[in-house]
Amino acid sequence: MPFCVVLCLFLLSAAKLEAQPSFFNFSYNGPTSLPVGADCSSKLLGNVPDPVVSSTIGATITMSMFDPIASGFQYGDPFTAGSNAKVFWFVKDNAGHSHTYEYFIGFVDLMPPMFDLTGIFDTLEYSSVAAVPPAPNIPVVDNCTPILNQSFMQTPGPALCQSGTFTRTWKATDANNNTAVFTQTIIIYKDSLPPQITGYPQNGSAACQQLATAYPIWRANQIAAFSATDPSGIASLTNNAPAVFPPGCKIPLTVRFKAVDNCAFQQNVDVVFSTSDNKGPIVTKAPRDTVAYCSQSDNELVKIREWINKKAYSQAFDSCSAPLSYTMKIGGVVRDSAQVVAAFLASFAGGCKSQFIGNQSFFKVHGFVSVDFFVQDACGNQTPMGNADFGAIDTLPPVITGVNATEQCGGANDQTALQAWINAHGNAIVTEDCSDYSWTNFSFVTSTGQVGNGNFNAGPYPSIQANNCSWFTNVTFRVTDDCGNSSTITLRWSIIDTQAPTFTGLQPNITVYCPNPLPTVPAATVS
Repeated sequence: MPFCVVLCLFLLSAAKLEAQPSFFNFSYNGPTSLPVGADCSSKLLGNVPDPVVSSTIGATITMSMFDPIASGFQYGDPFTAGSNAKVFWFVKDNAGHSHTYEYFIGFVDLMPPMFDLTGIFDTLEYSSVAAVPPAPNIPVVDNCTPILNQSFMQTPGPALCQSGTFTRTWKATDANNNTAVFTQTIIIYKDSLPPQITGYPQNGSAACQQLATAYPIWRANQIAAFSATDPSGIASLTNNAPAVFPPGCKIPLTVRFKAVDNCAFQQNVDVVFSTSDNKGPIVTKAPRDTVAYCSQSDNELVKIREWINKKAYSQAFDSCSAPLSYTMKIGGVVRDSAQVVAAFLASFAGGCKSQFIGNQSFFKVHGFVSVDFFVQDACGNQTPMGNADFGAIDTLPPVITGVNATEQCGGANDQTALQAWINAHGNAIVTEDCSDYSWTNFSFVTSTGQVGNGNFNAGPYPSIQANNCSWFTNVTFRVTDDCGNSSTITLRWSIIDTQAPTFTGLQPNITVYCPNPLPTVPAATVS
């Protein structure tokens, strides 16, 4: 807000009683405010007229002057914007009358902020609106106060590639509401021509074995060489050249380089990189004979799948036509992964035996498969990789799990139940990873000291002691798999008595009516 000062005139009583304002005509006709300069200051001296003074009684004015003592400053002292000068003016006539008048003069900031327009032109011309740079951030300063508000506005320009004119306007306002405005006019001319190629890519070629290095170098050189110009500016320089030569069978590759300007006009250049492939992949590591040991977690199946997926741990490469594909054969017939696993599992039917795997003999081999491996590139060039064997060795005994059993006594069939339980192998469960298994025999020790060995369904069996409710026997069951690995489990079969005695011959309730006597207590039978 600007500073606004109103002239205030006061008739003050002088120190002496004879001071009479009615003896004078006093008039100060302004200005009541003074603008400050670039240094944000001004002074009264030389900038305001003296007041007009005359006598009301016809006396002669002998003195009309600025009173620095009463005013508290010199007439030539500087004042900054926003301050007020309280002026005391002394007058005197030749009749002995005098009086001091006072009035105010304010100092205001009327100078707008200043933009630093160094290197900034009020009119610019471009051949395309796309070439117009972003609006600059024009510095602005003010002589007195901070810049409170600063804004920028740009009128809409012409559509891309069309001619037209638009303006940019910067505004800045200081704390005293002084505003500076700078407007720039930008003229745009229409562009309707496609880009002009200034750097042309060239054709190339290399043997397929050299593609890994030759093609990227050629590609980088052509991208670096390709260039174009256009009045509207180049929006993009693109190409469809892959970063590496495409996988698959190696045939000549056509690459299109395209320059597009900001008006969507384009110019194309096509070049060709030539190569070919007629050699098969190179085997760097032959297939490996492998054995796996059976486990309860099907380790042999995990291993054979890994062996198949990793091509029996073989390695091959082809510097030309990737990707590579692999083939497996059993007995000259092509087999997929599932068929190789199936052949391996089918070999379990042959039982457990010694087997050569590669050049080494292994015992307890329960699964075996021999596979021929081949590798082929994308152009159909095939290379035999070699033969490898995979065998599963079973050294793991069967795992037996089971729970103890109990029989309620007094059922008259305890001995039969015990023998049936033994012949059912104590209802134990056998887990065997690779081989088939069979129950071998059993042995027992009873709580009454009986010991023995028996065969299933033949005995001999432990004999239950009659009327012994704490009788038990520990039976050890034996299992052997096809490779001779054995395991045992000992389970307890116990006689228990958890049934309470039973009364018979008693009525639950008897009702007797007075004066009849109570009945005789009946005899109770307990079983």
